[in-house]
Amino acid sequence: MLKYLICVFGLVLFLAIAPASAEAPAHTQPSKQAAAPALDKLPDSDELGNLQASLAQIKQSLERRNLTAAELQALREQIDSLLESIGVVVQRLESRLAAINERLGQLGPKPSAKAPPESPAVMAERVSEQKSYSDLSDAVKKAWLLAAEAEQARILIDAEGLSRLQADSALIKESFERRDLSDSEFQALRERIDPLSYSIAAALQRLEPRLAEIKDRLDQIAI
Repeated sequence: MLKYLICVFGLVLFLAIAPASAEAPAHTQPSKQAAAPALDKLPDSDELGNLQASLAQIKQSLERRNLTAAELQALREQIDSLLESIGVVVQRLESRLAAINERLGQLGPKPSAKAPPESPAVMAERVSEQKSYSDLSDAVKKAWLLAAEAEQARILIDAEGLSRLQADSALIKESFERRDLSDSEFQALRERIDPLSYSIAAALQRLEPRLAEIKDRLDQIAI
């Protein structure tokens, strides 16, 4: 069972990297001529900056050794909340991108040299909307990269949890191999197995939906 979980973990690692490269490019293609603006220069920079700071704190906590199961669960909940918040930001930014794109479509392309000149107001609006679209696209890219980083942190949490389960399983197995177990010791070991089984089931419940997402993504890539 634990070997299966570790295999699932390896596949989930692929999913953590894929979203930033497979989903964001629709309107976040990086420019080869100029570097993307710094995070604090982008729209929604305060919220993205706060989310980035929260992720840094979580990663710092992960660097501690011997985290308890309760601490790992608390970190996992923080990561889930963080990813949800990033998703809200992305939704809001993409909605604004769609509105700007619609307005740019209404304004039409820049007139050719032979066409009648457009009014200064229309020209100024087009330039402003194009600048906003570019900035918002960079913000979406930053948000996707932050989400990928948060997903990787969640995988590290799951990996630590799997290592803990594996160590507990090994200890129980080692104890069962003793020949001189008393009835009370044998009962105590059986009582440890139930929580371990529950923890493994919980890990599968978390990882199997993400494994299904990986399969869907691989199927899309194969098309």
